[in-house]
Amino acid sequence: IVVHHLAALIVTCACAAFPPLRRFPAWGTVIEINTILMIIRRYKRNVIALEAAFYVSWVGIRVLWIPYAAMSAVLAIDSSTPVGACLRAFVAVTCAALLAAQFFWTWKLAMGTIERVRVRRRAQQQQVQVRAARGRCENVQLEDDADVDLDDAIHKRAGFKLVL
Repeated sequence: IVVHHLAALIVTCACAAFPPLRRFPAWGTVIEINTILMIIRRYKRNVIALEAAFYVSWVGIRVLWIPYAAMSAVLAIDSSTPVGACLRAFVAVTCAALLAAQFFWTWKLAMGTIERVRVRRRAQQQQVQVRAARGRCENVQLEDDADVDLDDAIHKRAGFKLVL
């Protein structure tokens, strides 16, 4: 994250130094909308409207807007002079690094979301199995002198072990 912020700072400084690029730092600050939603999301879990706003802003800003802004910044540089060509190459490489980070984080977010959905589905399936097993085991007779838990009897009868 530190390298990412250093690269963003370098691009911002390059933009501030050259008049044709001065509008692009403002374009880049749009990303902070998504960053704010991400921070709020850490403290407020499973709020559907917040989750939806976060994912929509992630795709809209990080996957669509930022690449467009980066490409526009690179193309706005006049490369007909040696200084312009060097500046264009420098901004292009720096923006490419920033975009690589954005797409890597998008991949991590997608994989984490997919895994959370899988875990939730497995937990829901286990809950359904436990409920079904409890329904089948209501008439199980336990010995009075045996120190047996009803849940253990249910799991033995159902043929699986509940792992939480």
